[in-house]
Amino acid sequence: MEPHQLSATEAKNQLRKGTLTSQALVESCLERIQQREEFVQAWSYVDWDGALEKARAADQEPSTGPLHGIPVGIKDIIDTADMPTLFGEPEIYKGRQPTKDAPVVERLREAGAIIIGKTAPSGHSIMLPGKTRNPHDPARTPGASSSGSAAAVADQMVPLAVATQTAGSILRPATYCGVVGFKSTKGTVPWVGTRIFSRELDTFGSMGRSVEDATLLMQGMTGDERFTIKPIKQPIRVGVYKTPYFDLADGYVQEHLRTSVHLLEKNGVDVREAPIPSGFDELSELQDVIMAYDLNQEFYEFRRAHEDRLHPELVEYLNKGSKISEKEYKSALAYGEKSRTEFSTLMQDFDVLILPSTISHAPDISTTGTSEFIRIWSFLHAPSINLPTAVSPQGLPLSVQLVGQIGKDQELLSAASWIYQAIDTSSDN
Repeated sequence: MEPHQLSATEAKNQLRKGTLTSQALVESCLERIQQREEFVQAWSYVDWDGALEKARAADQEPSTGPLHGIPVGIKDIIDTADMPTLFGEPEIYKGRQPTKDAPVVERLREAGAIIIGKTAPSGHSIMLPGKTRNPHDPARTPGASSSGSAAAVADQMVPLAVATQTAGSILRPATYCGVVGFKSTKGTVPWVGTRIFSRELDTFGSMGRSVEDATLLMQGMTGDERFTIKPIKQPIRVGVYKTPYFDLADGYVQEHLRTSVHLLEKNGVDVREAPIPSGFDELSELQDVIMAYDLNQEFYEFRRAHEDRLHPELVEYLNKGSKISEKEYKSALAYGEKSRTEFSTLMQDFDVLILPSTISHAPDISTTGTSEFIRIWSFLHAPSINLPTAVSPQGLPLSVQLVGQIGKDQELLSAASWIYQAIDTSSDN
């Protein structure tokens, strides 16, 4: 196995034992990027010389934290003092160089991470197609907007990558590219030094090749040692949530959820259908109300300065936001507060909810897919995680999604690690 093929957890263990150096790991990742970037296009910037220099320095120093010597990709909407940050707008923001790191980048450096480069967001760093291709099939979408982060991890260019989500921008690319994508509870990582889309919804998360990897990156991003996988001491209580969109899912998606439930039951898990409050049927649409309104506000000056360069679909979405009244917006916010209380009550009876991540495997490159099963959790601020547990009849990654109680991120990750092992059938297909 080449070093770039190692998961972050495996690499960390070898670095500790002295059977691997950070220099060898970073060199292997950079070689992989050289070989594959032309086809995958996952990066907006790679720090070829700087990453190697920092890796050599890490090999000469005692461990400085949980990510000591491990390469990490940073989504290119997050400020880095030693690399450009172009917000997914290379023509508009050409030459933009921040003077300091975003706090999340500072924490990663303090944790010992080697920032190898900036992963490419999708078009305008929102839901539009960008340059990145799906590593499993370049004719299919990698999703949006954390497309570069998902594709880089999936193609073994880097073991870990920072991602963000406002609607479905972590879990959708994660499922299409076949990696573990974790969205934290909103506010777990401060949204500072990062492009703003919706102050009510913007959330950080992590991409890795295992739940342990995603957890390790969250520990580095937060400095919180509680982000560790802990043994499950009691039977996990799982609620099945099909959502009002379940019938839109392709047959193989529905069948995989049924198979996953069956495997959990075989492993002694208490699985029941979750009694979702009736008003939750509206949450996906209300999330879109908040996002469209906020995006129009945040992008107002940007649009005035660059409207001739904006994609027509972005302009259309901003127009949609401009037509939403302040009364409608405040009503959606109030509904969100009420729904979060109802969700917390519901989750007293469950440790996690399980549902599909997307309605299908990755569609063709002309679209970035849809997020019916995902955006509700962005609205509720709840933690959620994508587990690539199967392949579709066409051989593309297929996933399930787990959702946890608001603020109970560590508990969700521990449950997800156990559930992943119980239902992963991807190697059998």
